[in-house]
Amino acid sequence: MDPAAVASRKVVIDAGAAIKLQRLERFGGEIYTTSNVVNEIRDEHARALLGTLPMELRIREPQSRDIAYVKQFAKLTGDLGTLSQNDIELMALTVGLHRENGGEALRD
Repeated sequence: MDPAAVASRKVVIDAGAAIKLQRLERFGGEIYTTSNVVNEIRDEHARALLGTLPMELRIREPQSRDIAYVKQFAKLTGDLGTLSQNDIELMALTVGLHRENGGEALRD
């Protein structure tokens, strides 16, 4: 993939990706997560490694309307009961970033 295209991508990560600290810069130029995901990372070594990322880890909370959208969609697909609060918040953050960056409207 074109390096400029990668640099312009926004990536939302969960605790597993943050703990493993794989080369996240290969996926995008801006890395986002929620405060609940950061709080889930209890291992001191893994927390310290977050500071070594080649870019800032942006902590951001999803908007309530995006959480409601994700919950409604997951309810329709039958997945709501299997999703954790962190899962819902990460998907909602992704929906919000998609909308903010001019992504196509998501279906209801």
